[in-house]
Amino acid sequence: MKKLLVLLIALFLVGCSAQTPVTDDVKALSILAPKGAPALTLITYANEYGSDNLTLVDGTDVISAALVNPTPEYDVIIAPINLGAITINKGSEYRLLGVITWGNLYLVENTDLADSDLPIAMFGEGAVPQKVVDASIDLTTLGKDVQYYNSVADVQVALLSKSASYGLLAEPALTATLAKATAAGINLEVVYDIQAEYNAKNGTSGYPQAAVFVLNSTYEDNKASYDELVSYLSDLNAENVTALLSGNEETYGVPSAAIITQAWDGINIEYKGYKDVETEISAFLKLFNIDSVENLFVD
Repeated sequence: MKKLLVLLIALFLVGCSAQTPVTDDVKALSILAPKGAPALTLITYANEYGSDNLTLVDGTDVISAALVNPTPEYDVIIAPINLGAITINKGSEYRLLGVITWGNLYLVENTDLADSDLPIAMFGEGAVPQKVVDASIDLTTLGKDVQYYNSVADVQVALLSKSASYGLLAEPALTATLAKATAAGINLEVVYDIQAEYNAKNGTSGYPQAAVFVLNSTYEDNKASYDELVSYLSDLNAENVTALLSGNEETYGVPSAAIITQAWDGINIEYKGYKDVETEISAFLKLFNIDSVENLFVD
């Protein structure tokens, strides 16, 4: 009996050791991402592997510099897809692996100001918001002047101060603004889901916004680690994100967990590998006069 027990224990240990190399192949990746929705996509991965290898920044200046750094510092950079494509054409070491966010723009009307001469408050002049709106709807049909602001937060102020008749908002700022407007007795109504309008006009199933760029030279050697990241990105949902978000909102650069729960569907987070959405990528990049995508994707 004792010999049988020893044999069973030995077999168990051999079985466990046979699985060890699979675990050893996976390492925590160093990741750079902008705060907001792109950062949110990493919250479950950070919960599993820790946040020491995660760098979250405001704006895109740091991201732009990292994409063209001749001695790359990060395994993964999440960046606006147009920014990544431009830097790759300039010689970046990074390549596109997949798309993680699919647009979150909505045009809101103050219905009490329908007959006023107040302008349409917009943000993102010359950047993604303007280009996508221009490719989706004709603002001149609203009969209002367009006034550009520095940020979505400034558009929110314009709407809540009743200095604009319409405003372009992005989730989750949209949900937060609608809640504040209701509390203040201001009647705001979403009149255009820009994503739906873009799809109808361009025959697409979404437009790629934030994309996952990986260090091309290390991708094959670290493929198990990259696959592990993709598995976390693919399994995101409102419940597992907001459960980890409470108390960490400032770190990720988003409003309260409650707002994220309400806004989740409108944020349009969904990981898709580049092979599944090349048509959408190509159509979107043409808005930025980027016609060649042959070197864009990971080898």
